[in-house]
Amino acid sequence: MAALVGAVVAALVLPVSPALAAPTIPTGGTGSLTIHKFETPDSGVTVGTGEALPSATTDAWTPVPGVTFRVRQVNTIDLTTNAGWDAAAALADRFNAAGGDVNSITSGSPAYTLGAAKAPDAAVTDGDGIQKFSALPIGLYLVEEVGVPTQIDGENVGVTPAAPFLVTVPITNQAGNEWLYEVHAYPKNAVISQPEKTVTDSGVVQVGDQTKWTVSAEIQGTPADLDGNGVIEGNQEKYHFDFFAMVDDLDPRLKPLTGGDYNLTHFEVKLSGGVTSDEVIVLRDYYSVGYTAATNQLRMVLRADALAMLPDHHGGTITFTFYTTALESGTISNTADVYTHQYRAESGSVVRPEPGTPGGPATTTTATQKFGGIRVLKTDDANQALAGAEFEVYTGLLPSGAPDPAKKVTVSPTGGTAVATWTSDANGELVIDGLRYSDWADGEDIDLDDSDVVGDADGEDAANASKFITYYLVEVKAPEGYSLLGAPVKFTVRDQAAETGESDLDVVNVPVNAGFQLPLTGGTGTTLLFTVGGLLVAGGVVYLLAARRRRGQAAADTTSTLALQ
Repeated sequence: MAALVGAVVAALVLPVSPALAAPTIPTGGTGSLTIHKFETPDSGVTVGTGEALPSATTDAWTPVPGVTFRVRQVNTIDLTTNAGWDAAAALADRFNAAGGDVNSITSGSPAYTLGAAKAPDAAVTDGDGIQKFSALPIGLYLVEEVGVPTQIDGENVGVTPAAPFLVTVPITNQAGNEWLYEVHAYPKNAVISQPEKTVTDSGVVQVGDQTKWTVSAEIQGTPADLDGNGVIEGNQEKYHFDFFAMVDDLDPRLKPLTGGDYNLTHFEVKLSGGVTSDEVIVLRDYYSVGYTAATNQLRMVLRADALAMLPDHHGGTITFTFYTTALESGTISNTADVYTHQYRAESGSVVRPEPGTPGGPATTTTATQKFGGIRVLKTDDANQALAGAEFEVYTGLLPSGAPDPAKKVTVSPTGGTAVATWTSDANGELVIDGLRYSDWADGEDIDLDDSDVVGDADGEDAANASKFITYYLVEVKAPEGYSLLGAPVKFTVRDQAAETGESDLDVVNVPVNAGFQLPLTGGTGTTLLFTVGGLLVAGGVVYLLAARRRRGQAAADTTSTLALQ
């Protein structure tokens, strides 16, 4: 592995025959270590020598205040002896070959212990990016960056801690003719805009629907003298990467989609922009994805061929996209961690360093999605609970006002039972749960004034209007003796469902036919009608017979009259 700028200083400058390089180091002597923290410059980078760099070199660099370093002495290495320098050189080689793994110091052969942390002159780097450790006993020291700022000048930033490095106090000067007791180190690493995590769920209606998450980070490498010529030049050396990973410890209410082809079906990694390339490159076989179900952890690690692409995209963006489904309702917030150093640990096991610790990650912004519900109370017009009413939920209506069959909601939590119909219990209550908040989409509140209209208040983006969800409650079976609701009932979801005994929505049913009684076949009323009808018919027959008799009598009278004539 190539030596990093400001890293493994001892391995770079330790003399082969230290006794000939300078006067004897006095027993009991002391020195100091001044650490200068700058953002990685775009050009003019050289390998550190332990000497202070001229202001003409550093004036154009940007200091990083608020950084904390930990300095610990490697015990039992005596630099007042040649044997001690030989041991330091061997350990530096071992440490360098292990990629700066602290474990190579404490569990290698021979194994060394580390002393207590030395007290710095100031707790963190100052406005010039400097933190000094004075009165250090002669020795070999491990330097680790253990604390990084999350803001610089009021702006959220991501500062990835520099890799640990070894340095001796004193160190020979560049000319090789004297000892330097005032040692200067310049561990550089990129200060980037805080990595971002975003959620895209405007098309999500209920738990179980697929949600898209994206983790994005600015591409900033670390200088490395790959060819050992003492000069950092070219993109591969100026913006070097030997590791890159994005790790997401998902909320337990989320389940990532991991079936099928990991690198094609449910995941995407791409590079965009940069110093020598403005194209978008979708990486397919250049990364690996791992998932640990026990901890619900999702990991994306770039392979070597992808790492070699990153320097040409310095200043650009790398994004990792994946998908989840929600298991239950709630406000679900998540961040991810972006690593540019290999995981290391002193214990001998490989564990992830925490943010702000040596080799630790930059943490993204927080992305949030929200699922909730409502508690419905079903009563009659006398406020008596009604059991057995069945409802469906829709997110849209037809022009006629009827529910749109294409907008029917079926809540299908991953690993759970799908629910498409909700029934009121003996208390007249039913809970509809697992619905996306009406006014929350793509990680933000889209209806700031809670008016159910997006774009009518300051700060509201009218373009988000289509993301707002209005739900419709449709009764499909009324309790016995009661009428169905005449129209869908509109409602919104802005919170979790109310507790038992309370309600978010009251729905009242009226008796069948609004309480009016219709005539019944076979009853007393129809008997009366039949009786009256019978009398009318009988009367008609009597009238008909009487009329016929009158007509017959009139005809007989006419015949008699004609005969007399």
